[in-house]
Amino acid sequence: MSAGSPGFRFEGLPDADYLITMIDPTGRYTTTTVPYAEVITMQHSPDLRPVDLGDEPLAEFSARASRGARPPTSFLLYRADDGGTQAPVTFLEGADQQHTLPGPYKVRTGNATWLGGRSFDSAKTITLKVDKATSVTFPSDPTNGDLAGRVVGEDGVLMKDGVATVYAADNEREIIATAPVNELFLAIDLPVRPYKIRISDPTGRYATRWVGGAETFAKARAFTPEISEQTNLGTVAVPRRSDPPRKVAALVSFKLSSSSVRPRRTVSATVQVFAKGVARPTGKIVIKKGSVTLKTITLRASDRGRRTFRTPKLPRGKHTLRAVYSGDATVLGRSSVTRTLRVR
Repeated sequence: MSAGSPGFRFEGLPDADYLITMIDPTGRYTTTTVPYAEVITMQHSPDLRPVDLGDEPLAEFSARASRGARPPTSFLLYRADDGGTQAPVTFLEGADQQHTLPGPYKVRTGNATWLGGRSFDSAKTITLKVDKATSVTFPSDPTNGDLAGRVVGEDGVLMKDGVATVYAADNEREIIATAPVNELFLAIDLPVRPYKIRISDPTGRYATRWVGGAETFAKARAFTPEISEQTNLGTVAVPRRSDPPRKVAALVSFKLSSSSVRPRRTVSATVQVFAKGVARPTGKIVIKKGSVTLKTITLRASDRGRRTFRTPKLPRGKHTLRAVYSGDATVLGRSSVTRTLRVR
C-alpha cells in the first residue's frame, strides 16, 4: 500500500474480492467498510469524543534501518492494546519524523516483518509519549519471499471464499499472516523461515486441512519461501465436510406406581425413552424437582430404553417431579411431563 494526499493505492494484491475498512483513530468518524475503492464516505461518529489533531498533544516517531541496510520504504504503526485486531492507526513514509497520538504501539514494515518479533503477538511494544522523540531501528534488510498454492475439493471443485492462515512452524499459536483463497492463495512478503499453512472454509463446505495434507499442526509439513521468489506449493486437496447425522426426537414417559406415599417411604417409578428407529437409546436420566436434582440414572443399551427404580425419600408435602433424558449420539434430549407425589 502507498499513501498520498488525498488518497491511497493498494499494490501487489492477488486477484480476489476484498472489503476495505477505513478507521479514523481520532474518533471523528465511524469505522466504514466498503467492497470497492472509489470514493469512501465516512459518517461523523455520534458516540466517540471528537479529537482535533491540531489541538491534541502528539508524540514524535521515526524508524530507520541499521547501518548498511536498505531503508524500508514504509512503516505501519499498530495499537498494541487493541486486542490484536491489528488495525493501523497511521502510515509512515520513509524514515522521516512523524507525529501521531501517544500510546503503546507495534511497528511493521512490509507485509509480515515486525519490530522485535515474528508476529503482532510477539512483536516489541514501544510507548510513544508527548514531547519525546522515539526512534526505532530495524536490524537488517528483510529477506522475504512468497508462498503460493492451489486449493481444490475432493469433488474436483476449486475452493472459493476460503482462508489460508500462515503459522510459525514451531508455534501453532503464532499467526504470521493470512491470505484469501479463491482457487489460489498467495502469502506475500514472508520473512525467510519455516511456516505451516492451514486452509479453512468459513462457509463450512470443506473440512480444514494443512498444506501437505495433514489434519493437525503437529503432523503438518513446514515450508520455507525462497528469497525474493514465489514458491509454488502445488495443489492442496480438501475433503467436503461430512454432515453430522441428524438426531431422532425422543418421547419420554415417566410414571409413578402411586401418587401418594407415607413419610420415610418410597414409590416405584418407571422411565421409558422412545425414539423412532432406535431400539437401544443410551444416556442419563435425571429425576428433578424444579431445578433440584434428586436422582441420576444411567440408561444403558441393555436397558432397551426402560429403567425402573425407587424414588428418594421426600419430606411431607406436595412434590412435582419430572424425568429429563440427556440424549445421545443419535437421539435428542427430552423432558417428560410432570408427575405429582404427595407425602402425608
